[in-house]
Amino acid sequence: MDNLFPVSVIDNFFDNPDKVLNLVNRLKFTQSKGFYPGKRTRSLHLLNYDFYHSVICKVLSLFYDLKSTNIRYEDSSMHFQKIKPFNKKQINHMLNKGLVHQDDSVLLAGVIYLDKKPNLNSGTSIYMKTKVRPRQYNDKLSLRKKEIYKINQDKLTKKEIIKYQKLIEDCNQDFTEVIKVNNVYNRLIVYPGTSFHAGNYEVTEERLSLVFFIRKIKSITKPPILRKNLINER
Repeated sequence: MDNLFPVSVIDNFFDNPDKVLNLVNRLKFTQSKGFYPGKRTRSLHLLNYDFYHSVICKVLSLFYDLKSTNIRYEDSSMHFQKIKPFNKKQINHMLNKGLVHQDDSVLLAGVIYLDKKPNLNSGTSIYMKTKVRPRQYNDKLSLRKKEIYKINQDKLTKKEIIKYQKLIEDCNQDFTEVIKVNNVYNRLIVYPGTSFHAGNYEVTEERLSLVFFIRKIKSITKPPILRKNLINER
């Protein structure tokens, strides 16, 4: 899958972010089954469809004129997410660096930061791959990741923490950080799912965010990168 959208950062995304926090406080978070760190709500299309739909449309409006373009999105999900640091005593410790990864089969993904007083370094980074790795190696990393993420962080043993630090080293060693987006209240970062990226969890308590994944977009209007490619340089 090619990159069809640019990495974009938008401040003051929600008109009333405090109202969004009121919604967060009414929802239940459950432990990951191994596919991501921390806890998430159920997908918001099941809990508050009007809110879910309005956020997706607001994101798509950054790249399409929704008043003049017929557009449909499908196979999408959206969750509030809470992630605790893996090392609370040293917030800039390697353990609080996320694992570099791609969002498989996702056209457009994003994070909206919802901490009112965040540590700026607890945002998101975009990476460039510096070495091609065998698929079997990446598959083994994925299995190791699931073993750690499905355990409640408060219950990780010292042995499991050591295994997780080694996983971070192995996973991130073949990448160079090329974009770093700071955590600012009500800031959106949106990026193509094919972009290598990782969260940064340099917080004392936990990082609250809204995450979304749009897997299908149907429109006669081409996405931004393809529109750019139609124009030849002179």
